[in-house]
Amino acid sequence: MPPRERPVTAEPAVFLKNSHNPRIEGGHPWIYAGEIGRVEGGPSPGGIVRVADRRGHPVGRGYSATPSGGATTTRPPPSP
Repeated sequence: MPPRERPVTAEPAVFLKNSHNPRIEGGHPWIYAGEIGRVEGGPSPGGIVRVADRRGHPVGRGYSATPSGGATTTRPPPSP
């Protein structure tokens, strides 16, 4: 029997309201709920999320503080 393939799951994502955010671009580690335009994939608190600007361009990865993606930190998650 061939081995079972694991389903591919998309990493939850947080999209910023704006494509330009000087504070985040300057290295500030927190993204506050008011800066988030939408959340996809239902992140769990403490779960790893992909962070992108409004157009989908990558900003980084971080941890979600709430299921709505609020107060996401862009500190890099540990390597697997």
